[in-house]
Amino acid sequence: MASTSQATFLSPGTAVAFTGTPGLDSQTSGGAVIASLVGVPYANGALSGTVDSFVVSGDPSNPVLLGGLSFYYVIHNSGASEVSRFAVNGFNGVDVVPGVDVKVIPVLGGTSPNVATRSLGLGDLGRTVGFNFTPPPIGYGNLPGSGGLSYTMVVHTSALKYASSLASIVDGGASANVSVLAVPEPTTMIAGAMLLLPFLLSRGRCISRSNSSESRVFRVSKLVRPIPVDRRWSTFSPCDPDRRDALSYFGYGSAAWSEFHDSEV
Repeated sequence: MASTSQATFLSPGTAVAFTGTPGLDSQTSGGAVIASLVGVPYANGALSGTVDSFVVSGDPSNPVLLGGLSFYYVIHNSGASEVSRFAVNGFNGVDVVPGVDVKVIPVLGGTSPNVATRSLGLGDLGRTVGFNFTPPPIGYGNLPGSGGLSYTMVVHTSALKYASSLASIVDGGASANVSVLAVPEPTTMIAGAMLLLPFLLSRGRCISRSNSSESRVFRVSKLVRPIPVDRRWSTFSPCDPDRRDALSYFGYGSAAWSEFHDSEV
């Protein structure tokens, strides 16, 4: 699964119209699907259906200036209501310069969105990327109900990680949420770093006790990367003689150890 076309960068607070050739992709070989969520349901009254989302690595159409993961989305609208907008949260973790690259891939019998938008607000940093389905003469029509199929909506990014996020399906009045794959929220990264804090504090206490005569304290120059949320520091004694074992458990190497090693004041 891959696409190829000229870049159409979408910065926070801007919109891109899919008219004619710009924004249109053709499916070609290349890239690898590394994760997917297929047939995830959404429902709110007459608004119902499923969404497929895919994470693609090495997509040849991902611009060189970005070079990260690509995210693909397809809507299968089975309810009676037509869909007017599809919006995905979680793109504020992506570099805002040059932004994200948005495309659509034609699907036989499908409906194309006519506009892609990216949000802008205080602390937002382009968190939401949305695709609008607008009736003629402005657009190509709402995504029909009772079996409507969307074009494949593509968001190329500079992100190197992915996570589950929420998307919204809107019919002009009601909306429904659905789980999709997108970029991890920055708060997820912070939460991972906070898991390391008790480990650092316990390390500092051990060094303070064993080296009090030398007036040495523990100092951290930086965090190499946050701890995955599924790991637990508490399985280790606070005063293990060699913390390399603990760091190895978290997936850190020798470079990380040098960052966490105690130093003279």
